[in-house]
Amino acid sequence: MDRYFDTDHLQTRLKTLALRGGAVTMATQTMSFAFTLGATAILARLLTPADYGLIAMVTVIVGFMTMFKDFGLSMATVQRAELTQPQVSTLFWLNTALGLSLSILAVGLAPALAWFYSESRLVPLTIFLASTFMISGLGVQHQALLRRQMRYGVLAAIEILALICGIVLAIATAMRGGQYWALAIQTVTSTTFRTLGYWILCRWRPSLPRRRADIGSMLAFGGNLAASNVVNYATRNFDQVLIGRVWGDSELGAYERASRLLQMPLRLINTPISHVAIPILCRLQHDSSRYREYYLKALYSLAFIVMPGMAFITVMAGDLVSVLMGDQWAEAGTIFGVLGILGLILPVSNTNGWHFIASGTTNRMLRWSMIDGAVIVVAFLIGVPYGGLGVAVAFVAARMVLFVPGIWYATQTVPVDVSDVLRRIRVPLLSSLAVIVVLRISRQTILPGVEVGPRLVVAFAIAAFAYLFFACVICRSFSPLTDLPRLILAVFRTRAPNADDVQSSDAGSSESSV
Repeated sequence: MDRYFDTDHLQTRLKTLALRGGAVTMATQTMSFAFTLGATAILARLLTPADYGLIAMVTVIVGFMTMFKDFGLSMATVQRAELTQPQVSTLFWLNTALGLSLSILAVGLAPALAWFYSESRLVPLTIFLASTFMISGLGVQHQALLRRQMRYGVLAAIEILALICGIVLAIATAMRGGQYWALAIQTVTSTTFRTLGYWILCRWRPSLPRRRADIGSMLAFGGNLAASNVVNYATRNFDQVLIGRVWGDSELGAYERASRLLQMPLRLINTPISHVAIPILCRLQHDSSRYREYYLKALYSLAFIVMPGMAFITVMAGDLVSVLMGDQWAEAGTIFGVLGILGLILPVSNTNGWHFIASGTTNRMLRWSMIDGAVIVVAFLIGVPYGGLGVAVAFVAARMVLFVPGIWYATQTVPVDVSDVLRRIRVPLLSSLAVIVVLRISRQTILPGVEVGPRLVVAFAIAAFAYLFFACVICRSFSPLTDLPRLILAVFRTRAPNADDVQSSDAGSSESSV
């Protein structure tokens, strides 16, 4: 079993494995996006917003408790330079004990949750979903060992198989009139198959725990990471708790679906690019000029892809939701359109974390999470009297206020400043705003009366033409047309781009002066 602990054989191929990991992650995210989108389209027609709202009431609390199930110990296993069988075995039993304890706690909290929302159906639902803590706790260290060995293909296969199994059983349950239980079964099924996959494909087996396993530093590391995750999760989900408490399951279901739809395309693009960018930035952290050049190029490529898509969503959200989920989700379409505005800044805000990780200042990340969270919570409290739409508007406003301060705080320890970032995103941002204007004019002039399907196709063509026209012709910025293919090809190259590659590529970019 020592082969799961030793990483010396990876050192000579570390850059290649990191980039190939980005490629596998990109493929996995694409497949997950496609399967999830298809499942959403089917289940949204078989279920109601109230069904999704009931699940959201439980999953907000269950998800929060999940932060403690791992306790950051999986990442401690991945990052530890030297690892032993007693250490991993002890961590395994800790994760198992935490999972079992959280399952028992969730069962005990079920009546209180039902009282809080005045919904008796939450008791059996919470008890059923509580099993996921115990099940997933059994697989934490197996997954961590696979990640430690950079077995990205194995991890991807497990993830996709578990996702498909959950979707199939959810659809079958919904077709038989299972209502909200279909969504609960999907969660438990995916969790179960995921854990089984880890045990089958990772042959490591735990031994009995030992008191002197030297895991003190790993517990400290995991505790700090878990604290940061808890703050972020609590902030991100406080809106759903408020809406569920004040407005009930139907309003919460519409808001939750709109939020989830926004996250899907952002995650599809941001995750694989982050997998490639973060390791390279870590290697360039002591070379200020090259760090700055690579970051700004990666940022520009990310913004160039995501911003116009979010501009399209902002205007066409109602039609997109109607086609994907049906006319009963009209309110979700309105909320989706408001949240789509966030897509114009989230590609930039999400890269702030790259700086914290590359510079090793995760303590600053935790401080900013607390400041950011306090502002967002106040915004939610201001917006909740006006329903899900009010919360969405308040959330967007708060994110806009925090945008520049967030960039400033994140760049204090790296060779990038706010002016660099704002100059770099100027072209895609202005071009995306132009797309919004053009699409709104088109909806009033050439698109009225057109069926929703053809209308989306025509609107997409108009948006693409308008964006490229403003970016490439008006602003004379052609670099994404060459930089983006290079970034994608870098994922599949047999070696990572070294510092010289990064510098020469950026130096030849026509966008370097923006």
